[in-house]
Amino acid sequence: MVLNAGLLWYFARWLDRGETARRRAEQELRTSARHFELSRDLHCTAGFDGYFQHLNAAWTDTLGWSRSELRSRPFLEFVHPDDRAKTERESAGLARGGQTIDFVNRYATKDGDWRWIDWRAMADPEDELIYASARDVTASKRSSLALVASERQTREILETAYDAYISIDESGLVSGWNPQAEATFGWTCEEALGRELAELIIPEGSRDAHRRGLQRFIATGQPRVLGKRLELPGLRRDGGEFPVELTISALSTDHGYVFHAFLRDISERRRAEEELALARDQALEASRMKSMFVANVSHEIRTPMNGVIGMSELLLDSGLTEEQRELADTISSSGEALLVILDDILDISKIEAGRLELDLADFNPRDAIERACGILAPRAHTKGLELLVAIDPEVPALIHGDGARLRQVIGNFVSNAIKFTAEGEVVVNVSLRPADDGAELLRLSVSDNGIGIDRHALEQLFKPFSQADGSTTRKYGGTGLGLAISRLLLELMGGRVGADSRPGEGSCFWLELPLAAVPGTPPRYQETHELAGLRVLLVDDNAASRTLLGQQLSAWQVTCEGAQDAAHAMALLQAGATSAGPYALALIDVGMPGVDGNELARSIRAQAALRDIRLVMLTSPGGPFEVDEDAE
Repeated sequence: MVLNAGLLWYFARWLDRGETARRRAEQELRTSARHFELSRDLHCTAGFDGYFQHLNAAWTDTLGWSRSELRSRPFLEFVHPDDRAKTERESAGLARGGQTIDFVNRYATKDGDWRWIDWRAMADPEDELIYASARDVTASKRSSLALVASERQTREILETAYDAYISIDESGLVSGWNPQAEATFGWTCEEALGRELAELIIPEGSRDAHRRGLQRFIATGQPRVLGKRLELPGLRRDGGEFPVELTISALSTDHGYVFHAFLRDISERRRAEEELALARDQALEASRMKSMFVANVSHEIRTPMNGVIGMSELLLDSGLTEEQRELADTISSSGEALLVILDDILDISKIEAGRLELDLADFNPRDAIERACGILAPRAHTKGLELLVAIDPEVPALIHGDGARLRQVIGNFVSNAIKFTAEGEVVVNVSLRPADDGAELLRLSVSDNGIGIDRHALEQLFKPFSQADGSTTRKYGGTGLGLAISRLLLELMGGRVGADSRPGEGSCFWLELPLAAVPGTPPRYQETHELAGLRVLLVDDNAASRTLLGQQLSAWQVTCEGAQDAAHAMALLQAGATSAGPYALALIDVGMPGVDGNELARSIRAQAALRDIRLVMLTSPGGPFEVDEDAE
């Protein structure tokens, strides 16, 4: 009995151990199945018959097919047609006991795309099963294919490039050489690869500099020539030198720098440039000779024309009938007009021929400006235009230059402004402004409210014989030389001219001239204390005129107020008479519309409270100036 009990106890222990091992094996099997199911890798088994048997969930996540759909058809039907043959060969090898490592083929997705799959597999011939693990490598495969395609495209571009392409390593040895490099330098790719670049294409006198530059960049990383367009001498295989245009770039790699260069033979371009320069010089010389001829002819014409004008003047001083005087006057005015045209042609011809010399001397810029405007003031008055001149007090009293030529340019600007302005005003502003180099520029502008100029026509105005359009010449006359001469004269004096305009809004022509002030010369208008605190009334219907005169008076520390008509002026004067600070002086425009200056003066003198106010009458230069006795 004791023996039987022992055997029973031992048998029970054996059964218990077997049950424990079984449960442990089942647990391990469940764990493996869970890992199999949850793995992101693609796990499967397939029979030798070509059908999947077991697949984990990653297959559905990757391809979109359900597992039952994948098991329902031979797996080769899911393989890309181009990959089926090699997949069959790989499967046959597995059936014979082989292994698969890093085998890649393409599987179809349910939405019609293809995924690249990388396999590791082995087979159990006894069970006729293939055990496989795979990964979706589509992203890396597409990247590698794109890289291969890019490299192939780059090679094709370099092979067909119009420019020679050469690459070298840090030792200066050639590592790249395209067909155009063969055509340019005469060395084949096989002959050039591995040889020092300096010995192949660089003239002997430049080789040491090339080697030093290469080593300096490797040592310091400072790119003196990289990324720049360079022109250097090149050397052909036959020893001939020729000009080369090149750009160089450097690429850092695991094995050091690689230098890439694109080179172009510019021999033909150089020849074309030299021929063009020669043709330009010949054309300039021909133009200069033409200008000399025109200048000489113009000069010769002036002599008899002066005779015609002189004789007509003498004729006008003789006893002529009214009809004869009219004819003689026409001869004289026509001759003078022709003489102006001849002078313009003579000037521009001299400038183009390089024969015009500036008469440099010290001169007063204010006098030059006022004289130029004073000559044209009667013409402005005849058209009913206001001609206003404002000169900054800081403009020096003396500068060094050609005063006569400056007057000529100002005269051209002002004359054009008067010609193309039907009503309104022409304003001349003169000031100083800083130049880019820290010096000062004399800036003069002539503004009008005339017909204005189109932007495209504006670009042509400073060219000889140019006007805004043909109708301008017919309507206003002129040769179109004035502005061209002005530009050329200003350029001779180191300055520049320009214009701003819009059709119907008027124009502003300006010049800027480097200021060559005479040392020690103060401004003409010094600060004065004689008029400081004086109260002045400025009466003028023109707002611009009031503004300009007001600015000048303010510079003298004068208290200035403005009135636009007689009624406004009387109101201010009467109010001032009862205040602690009455007006000491009234500046009155004679030619105001409505109640004119004379009538206003009489009204002022008629009032006892206003009789002590001094009156100064203003009129345009060249205009009639009459003050009646009562006003006086």
